[in-house]
Amino acid sequence: MSRERAMNLIITEGNQDFSLEPLEQRFLFPYLFRFALIVGLSAIEGPAVVIEEKDRELLVVHLSEALRALLQDGYEPPLPRQRQKHPSYFEKFLFDNQKYVVNYTTSPPGRLMFLIALRLRLIEAGGRVVLKPMGPL
Repeated sequence: MSRERAMNLIITEGNQDFSLEPLEQRFLFPYLFRFALIVGLSAIEGPAVVIEEKDRELLVVHLSEALRALLQDGYEPPLPRQRQKHPSYFEKFLFDNQKYVVNYTTSPPGRLMFLIALRLRLIEAGGRVVLKPMGPL
């Protein structure tokens, strides 16, 4: 039985809610935990909290730090042959003024990179952000 904790980040754009996937929850936990400590939120227990406008920039900094580390440690551009054979497996995103192409479908690191970039884009576009402490995974 796992005693590991997680946090969920729920971003609302229009009428649609976007929650973190389990892999994102595990990877982003230390970054979200530090963010919660800095802004004075309960990081382990308690109700879901809407992130105030003044704290959104700091959240973007922490998520950007996570994505930057992941890209530095695990990004490998796909081979042209892979992209030609399975074009639907790949997604593109722009981060730090650089274009990345990742295997979103069959590569867990690629999927994680793309999803974090997507969350950042939603937050920067003004989506409502809720941080929800959760129990063990």
